[in-house]
Amino acid sequence: MKWRKLKRISFEVFTLFQFVTASAVFPIERELQLQCPPNTIESFNAPSDLEIQESPYAFLSVGRQARAFLGTIRRKKKEYYQDVLDKMIMYSCDVEQEEQNRCVPESSEFAAKNWNNECIIAAGYSCDIGFCERTSSCFWDKVSSGEVRKSRFTKDQYSKAKEQLIGLTKGSYAGNLALPTIIGISVSAAIFLLWLIYFALRYCCCCLWRSCALCKPCSPIPKEEGYNVCFQWIIPTFLYIGSFLGLMISGFIALIGNHDINDAATSCFAYVSLLLENAGSFLNESSLPLQTLTSVVTSAAVDAFNIIDGTEYVRVTANRIIQSFGDLLSLHVLGLDGNEGALIDVENAFVANVEPVVDQIQGMLDTLESDIYDGSNLINSTLTGVVSQIDSFVENINVWENDVAKYEGEEFETRPLRQAAILSCFVIGGTICLVGLVGIIASKRSKESRLAAMTNLAGIFSALLGTACLVLASLTLFVSLVWHDACEISALVVNDFEPVLGETLAKGATAIFSGSNLAVAFNLTDRIDFENKLNEGLSQIENVNITEQFDLVLSPLKDIQTSVVDSVKATSFLALSSIFEVGIPGVCEFSYLWKEDDFLEPWNRSSMITSWSLNMTGLPVSEERIGNESPEEYINRLYSIAGKCDSSTGDCCLNEDCSRQIEDSCNTGTNCKREAVCEAASQTIRMSFEKWHDANRMSANLGAICPQDLTCPTVEFQSRGNQETVLGLVSSYGDNITETAGNLINIANTTVGDAMEQVRIFLCNMNITFVANGYNQVRDEICETMLGGFSQINFGFWALGIWLQSIAILSHVLAIRLRGYTKSEASERLKESSFKSDGLMVSVTDFA
Repeated sequence: MKWRKLKRISFEVFTLFQFVTASAVFPIERELQLQCPPNTIESFNAPSDLEIQESPYAFLSVGRQARAFLGTIRRKKKEYYQDVLDKMIMYSCDVEQEEQNRCVPESSEFAAKNWNNECIIAAGYSCDIGFCERTSSCFWDKVSSGEVRKSRFTKDQYSKAKEQLIGLTKGSYAGNLALPTIIGISVSAAIFLLWLIYFALRYCCCCLWRSCALCKPCSPIPKEEGYNVCFQWIIPTFLYIGSFLGLMISGFIALIGNHDINDAATSCFAYVSLLLENAGSFLNESSLPLQTLTSVVTSAAVDAFNIIDGTEYVRVTANRIIQSFGDLLSLHVLGLDGNEGALIDVENAFVANVEPVVDQIQGMLDTLESDIYDGSNLINSTLTGVVSQIDSFVENINVWENDVAKYEGEEFETRPLRQAAILSCFVIGGTICLVGLVGIIASKRSKESRLAAMTNLAGIFSALLGTACLVLASLTLFVSLVWHDACEISALVVNDFEPVLGETLAKGATAIFSGSNLAVAFNLTDRIDFENKLNEGLSQIENVNITEQFDLVLSPLKDIQTSVVDSVKATSFLALSSIFEVGIPGVCEFSYLWKEDDFLEPWNRSSMITSWSLNMTGLPVSEERIGNESPEEYINRLYSIAGKCDSSTGDCCLNEDCSRQIEDSCNTGTNCKREAVCEAASQTIRMSFEKWHDANRMSANLGAICPQDLTCPTVEFQSRGNQETVLGLVSSYGDNITETAGNLINIANTTVGDAMEQVRIFLCNMNITFVANGYNQVRDEICETMLGGFSQINFGFWALGIWLQSIAILSHVLAIRLRGYTKSEASERLKESSFKSDGLMVSVTDFA
């Protein structure tokens, strides 16, 4: 901690600067688009902001090679560790309980729901009322709507997981992991046993030194024939000194490894402290907009109500307009005279140009009503609870920061003890080696020196300590392998949190480590992000000229008056005018020259008797109007011409009188014949009136021109729910929509805009990749630097054990050979001994 210098960047100052600048340039309108300030997440301290003093011996570290050696020992692929992780999940899972807890209350945070907050229902199974399928767990896989839900693994796999994970077999994970350690301890035990046998034969079984050929190598008796001077002491002594140097080098490597552990521990505490510091800053910055939002929600609800009040017409009137187009089509088939396509095109223009604007406006109004006005109390209570929880969490973070500082201090105090423990092994080994070296020097000076026995002592203690070091190395190797595997598995967990944390918590963890927005991951944007919903609508209606959109409907709608209505009326008059001086004398004669005014009052002419018999009575009739007949009723009655019987026998009737004679008037029967010329002329007259008047009524309902003889709209059109003409309805609707859109565009200048701004700030703060950065940095320190340092210590213990075994062997070899003689010395002693023996024999003979 004391080596760190933190570079602070104030997010509050940056945000305030942005706000003040925007306010100075745009004093009236605010930009409400969801555009987060650039590099928002970088406003928190990053691991690179730390300056940590490295050990001056870091360049001597062989931690990378040590980690690579661990990987060589394991030789496992990614799939192997994924399988181990799966077995860990299965082993830690309470299968019976998890299987029974398939359904949870709807209010539970573990309830599996879709984006509409509805329970997801799997096929073949249904939860009780008030319960939902739970999200994925260690037993249940994710639930999909309409599909049979499966367990994450089979029950057979769950039952075998324990044995495959920690079973006492070579095939289990624990057995495979412990195999190198078992081999190391077994070899150490074998070496220790051999040394016990050797010591027993050398120091306890002196009676067997000469009598037992197998025991002779263990005896302390030098060879009588002597040794080659190089092999007697020069080469063994150099090997002994080389082993001592190797012991010192291995101790230095272990010491470097210990320094690596210290550096990694310092870095880890620094990164954890930074992570907590950033977490506290993140929570404080997230709390500020929530607190502000709490204070403006009530006022925003009032402003929202003022905007949405009286806007029920938006969707209702749009539907009414669509319905009015349909009513025109169904009521005025004759008046359209095959021009329905023109009216359908106008309806399509309304759907294509106006409906999208209506949808956006209605969506914004719905958001204001449901999310702000109706949800203001819920938002207030929720925000109050969230702010309270954030404050509580900030207090916990402060406690954790103190705990981290405390643990760092305690760890710092243990460093001398750890270093002393490591060094003690090598210091003791080096001391034993030096003691043996003293014995070697003493023996070289005098074979009778008592200090020569120190070589034997060095051999004994080196053998014992060397064996203990091999056992310690085997145990630390096991720790290193477990450590290595834990790091490999932790990398897999980060790639997919769902099997470990479950579906709910995995969303947040995945968002943190993938750089996604945390609010999006937990669907907060859909629940409280009315700001984004409103901005989406604003971006649409601000860029659309609503007047122009309605003109695309009103202009062609007005054109229908001339292109369809007036055209049909003109065509009808031309057809009617063509019926002049047409007919058959004595049967039907049409000699009246029609005028356009006759469409409104066809009876307004000189009264006369028709030259034809009426279809209804079979008799000619006066052309006078009967009662309040409409023009169409008048024409239909007057110009429905009766036929004539072409035979005195057969089927020929007038109404119910079927006793008609030849040339009598008739209106039914197979023998009732009508003159084609008369029938065609009468139909033309009747149809012209029907089309003209239907077009005239359509004009009244359309609203471009209101005929003097009609109400606009017509009573029939009103009976279908249309209180205005189509043009009047669309035009007034456009005016109202334009006004409502203006109110919505001005929303930024209300407290609703203030609430939107605070939501934007809150959502921008939901990118918290600093957690992933901190985690990865801590993991790298633990799995790279610290594991490398520990592996170096393990390597040092292996080397210490091997060098001590070498020293033990060399000590015992030198203890024997330094008591012996070189071959030349042994030869001279043999000659001297022979000479003395011969002289003694001569003296004895002389004496005899």
